[in-house]
Amino acid sequence: ACLAEVLAANSLDPMALVGARVQGWDGNIRAGGGKYFVLEADEYQNKLALYQPLGVILTSVDYDHPDFFPTVADYERVFADFLARVPRHGFVVVCGDHARAEFLSRDVKATRYTYGLLDGNDVRATDIRVLTEDERQGGLLQEFTVEFRGESIGRFETRLAGRHNIENALATIAVALHLKLDLDLVRQGIA
Repeated sequence: ACLAEVLAANSLDPMALVGARVQGWDGNIRAGGGKYFVLEADEYQNKLALYQPLGVILTSVDYDHPDFFPTVADYERVFADFLARVPRHGFVVVCGDHARAEFLSRDVKATRYTYGLLDGNDVRATDIRVLTEDERQGGLLQEFTVEFRGESIGRFETRLAGRHNIENALATIAVALHLKLDLDLVRQGIA
């Protein structure tokens, strides 16, 4: 949803299908007419085998669905195969703070970016602040500085709670950098 909002803020009018209701979408689908289709994909029953992605955001790889994947190796193979299908001219954005995801993405042919809160990531959040009630004037607000390969690209904010939503914003920023989107409009979309 974050990526779709950023693409929309950049006048790219994406179609999107995500796993939860999104405020402002009247559901979990954004019916855009642009060239991008954003899908929150599901690995259950190896549905990832059905997709031929141009780009992938890989947030984590935590063993799940033991009713379908008998071993951790079987589960991880699904992700490795999925990443291997990203073409050389595509991109993979992976959470560098998640060891298994980072490891499984090391051999991709596509352009690869890491994101997270730890040192060494291509896109990293620093100086994270949750604003006080007086500062935010209603609702939750987190703000943070984003560095791209060690250089600050400015402050960003989100009204979504939790570290995982800062990580989602970082993944979106990595895609935006790859697509060379306007960072001021990226800031607006994330906010």
